[in-house]
Amino acid sequence: MSHISDHIEIFLEKAIPGSHSKDLSRLYLDIMKGRISSRREFSANYGLRSSTVSELVNELVGKKLIYEVADVGTSRGRPAKKLVLNQNLFVICVVRISSQTLICNAVNITGQVIEETRSTLSSSCNNRQMIAEVRKLYGILLEKLPAGVSCIGMVFSLPGILSIERKNWIMSSRWPEINNLSIENELRDMAVPIKVVRNIDAELRARLFKEDGENILLLHWGFGIGIAYSEGGDPINSKFGRFGEIGHWDLGVNGTEQCRCGRNGCLEVHCALWSIWPDMARTWPELSKNEEDFMVQAAKFPLLEHDKIQQAVDMMVTTLGNLCRVLFPSKILLSGPFFANDEVLAEFYRKFLNDGVLPHVSPPKLTYVQQSEQLETEGAAIPVIVGEIEGRLRHGKG
Repeated sequence: MSHISDHIEIFLEKAIPGSHSKDLSRLYLDIMKGRISSRREFSANYGLRSSTVSELVNELVGKKLIYEVADVGTSRGRPAKKLVLNQNLFVICVVRISSQTLICNAVNITGQVIEETRSTLSSSCNNRQMIAEVRKLYGILLEKLPAGVSCIGMVFSLPGILSIERKNWIMSSRWPEINNLSIENELRDMAVPIKVVRNIDAELRARLFKEDGENILLLHWGFGIGIAYSEGGDPINSKFGRFGEIGHWDLGVNGTEQCRCGRNGCLEVHCALWSIWPDMARTWPELSKNEEDFMVQAAKFPLLEHDKIQQAVDMMVTTLGNLCRVLFPSKILLSGPFFANDEVLAEFYRKFLNDGVLPHVSPPKLTYVQQSEQLETEGAAIPVIVGEIEGRLRHGKG
């Protein structure tokens, strides 16, 4: 079970007033989290009369939120009935990006990806081509869904700079020709609710249920470079979609290579996978420039022997040190494929603790975190799933 059940539990405790509604949401959550599987267990746990429990169960069954099925393995004679979560009552389509691959995931109530479609796009992809590819992948995804399962919304989890309120993809260095893409307007005829979120904010939102501390900085170093920062339990500026584009910080390093954003001297030119992969591939031709594949490969190669990686580590340490002087996080989460290499991670730790921390200031705790793509998907889907479940419990859509 993913973090989604935890989010649903916390939200429903605050959102649904009244004893009957509380009992209904409690029953649903206990089934979802595997705490009970029968009417009798729920009745015993909360001291409720069997008639009350029957009314609650019948309501959830009527709303199609759960099934009640025969538990044939329990005993001889008439089998007892078992309460089972309807995991695929609906799905959310999470549209996300891995390097230059467009991915459409069908995510169910528990956060499980039950179907997926994907397509790799060239770096010359423009607004029109991107929308056409989204339409194609979404159509294929719907055809692959089990009978009776509907998609109740799309969430675009995107890199770069966004306008959350206008649902615009303003820019991303992955595709320089994509700019000011009005996602909702372009897909209005699809008649499905659309939300937009910054991918690293989605990842941090999911991670916050596992991390202690109020001031948490998530640094992602992969195909692109970016940060998300949480103060008080929610990613800062996540409602606007414009924060932490450190990949386009000008480090004042002279060079002729132009960043995909159109400027010179950006951090990504010297450190991002898209930029340094060609040099690495000359040494190790089998290395992939797709971030998910590179993540698997990174642990197997002596990356630190490459001059470009040594330079990138130095620049990333300097960048993180400067961020710490601005934000003073209590914990730093390191995400992305370069950190999957033990030697790179150890060298990064060593240089940061030696050079990146102010004297007499307690250093933040550094932690390498995995499952970046899975948590991004969960974090993007969580708000929509929680809202839909709350609506069905409160009003019903049986």
